[in-house]
Amino acid sequence: MIFGKNYRDIEFEDIERLVNNKISESRTLDYKKEISIEKGEDRKEFLYDICSFVNTEGGVIIYGISELKDEEQRNTGIPEAICGIKDNFDKLIQKIEDLIKTSIEPNIFNITIKHLSKDNKNILFIGLPKSLGLPRMVTYNSTNKFYRRRNSGKYLVDIYELNQMFMESFETFKSLEEFRTNRLNKIRKGEYISNVNPRNLTLLHISPISFFQFNQLSLTELGIQESIHTVLKPMTRGGWESRYNFEGLLIFNYDNERDEITAYNQIFRNGIIEFCTHLFHEKLDENILYLGWLELQIIESVNKALQLYKTLDVSPPFVVHLTITDLLNRKIDPPKTIHLINTRPFITNDLLIPNIVINDFDENIEKKLSTIFNIIWQSAGCRKSPHFNDIGERIK
Repeated sequence: MIFGKNYRDIEFEDIERLVNNKISESRTLDYKKEISIEKGEDRKEFLYDICSFVNTEGGVIIYGISELKDEEQRNTGIPEAICGIKDNFDKLIQKIEDLIKTSIEPNIFNITIKHLSKDNKNILFIGLPKSLGLPRMVTYNSTNKFYRRRNSGKYLVDIYELNQMFMESFETFKSLEEFRTNRLNKIRKGEYISNVNPRNLTLLHISPISFFQFNQLSLTELGIQESIHTVLKPMTRGGWESRYNFEGLLIFNYDNERDEITAYNQIFRNGIIEFCTHLFHEKLDENILYLGWLELQIIESVNKALQLYKTLDVSPPFVVHLTITDLLNRKIDPPKTIHLINTRPFITNDLLIPNIVINDFDENIEKKLSTIFNIIWQSAGCRKSPHFNDIGERIK
């Protein structure tokens, strides 16, 4: 972010503010007077710049900014003026997108590339996220190099730091898996909310990687509270209420007859959202998991969470975990409109399903979640979810 604004909301006036206030280059900010990606060596340098940000903390590169010089006429990293660049920006942006897509592995998602203009001066703005998962490598012309960034600029990563980068990626996913396990244990032991049924749980966690490690939601702001209360309804329920708690903000449905909370959403201060209900397989006499209903509710809940994150300017990527407990010997309720579905009883009691990663707000969420749903159906003896075709598209 710049001045608390998401990259997609940056305007020319924000760049003017950086220049007028003489905001110096840093690990997350770089100024360039011009851009050139026509020749091989220029392309390599451009790609090294991109990778250096993504492999560090993310950040922005702004083209069309001249820098103050020192006594030896070297750039100081302090902006002097908006000099602007001249180009066909539609074609330039397309070239940049193609070059990044074909010359860096794994792919980088959620890049913001904007042409900003005012008073006949044109700027190119590139906003880059911090990478999730494996470090990004420049593969252009078999280069195969990893770069990171410090305040003074980019540098080539040595083997020792590269090993550390791989370990950092592993630790992020490990910490989220531990969070899921700890939450499940806490709920089952009644250490979270006493009147939540600790059995037959469906637990959905959505974690914003770029946010939860270093940031906190300001839950005291009325606008944020209203957005959460409006967007996030508990799974399976039509009415709900909310309250603050130690963890953050709780939205829940309370059943007076049962004297229990049947479904809730917990919004943690670090941005993680937890959806919980036991209504998909609560009836012991039926011994059924209503998986078709569950699929629809999970899709809706993930979409609602992404809608909220977008409103709150919390950027991708997001890690999704789904957990379903107490399934042993239950069967899936077969779809009424689909024949030849021969499900078998679950032989695994608790499904702690491997995570999926949503890299962009524009991803096909149904297709992404089909991987999770297929695992559940396979756990009941089926090849895949009958609600999706073989390429992961939901059958309407």
